[in-house]
Parts: sequence; C-alpha cells; structure tokens
Amino acid sequence: QMVGDHTRLEFHNIETGVMTERRFISMIPSSFIGHLQSLKFNGMLYIDLCKNGDIDYCELNARFGMRSIIADPVTFKSKSSYLSLATLQAYTSMHLFFQFKTTSPDGFILFNSGDGSDFIAVELVKG
Repeated sequence: QMVGDHTRLEFHNIETGVMTERRFISMIPSSFIGHLQSLKFNGMLYIDLCKNGDIDYCELNARFGMRSIIADPVTFKSKSSYLSLATLQAYTSMHLFFQFKTTSPDGFILFNSGDGSDFIAVELVKG
C-alpha cells in the first residue's frame, strides 16, 4: 500500500521479450525465442488489446498464432566456435530448415562434406 500525496504509478511503455537499456544492446543481444500468451497487466490482457486495436500505440515485431519451436537454441560464444555433426544422409532430395540470429554480418552457417567431392555450404555475406 502506498501512502502520501502521490499514490498513482503510471506506465508509458510496456515491452516484452527484449532488452531495452541501450547500454547493454551491443554487448548482450536479446535472445528471446518463445511464445507469449495471456499477458495480463493490471487485470488487462495486453496482447489481446494490441491485436484488436484497442491500444492507441502498439508496436509489434512478432506474429500472432502458435508456431512450434523445432529445437533448443544453441549459442556460440566466440568466432572460433562450431558444432560438429555426422554426415547428412541425403539421397535424391533434402529439405533443410534453420533459423539463426547473429551479431556478425559474415560467416559460415553450415558446411557438410559428403562422399567424394560432394558438399553443401551455407554462408552469410553482408547480412
């Protein structure tokens, strides 16, 4: 309970899933991956209010609806880090899906060598 002349606490911005302090952004990028639902603040469901246009200013950089997260995210802490897996067992066709978030504009995303001179490489250039 608040006592005194000023007993009202006001919020001008409510941000979720991000780090808002500018002094940390270059050092620690936001790594939020997941789902938000039923975000309730002071008894109001803010995601629903935003989705329905009931809030004067609402900025979204996410999508409404459920989407399964295929795997747990992996973080590489240095430029020399890598993950080694077994050779891909691709025959006549292959489908790859991956998501990534990086603080570097250039680098290898995927390299896998096969039999003989076969290989697959995915590289980010000026991304």
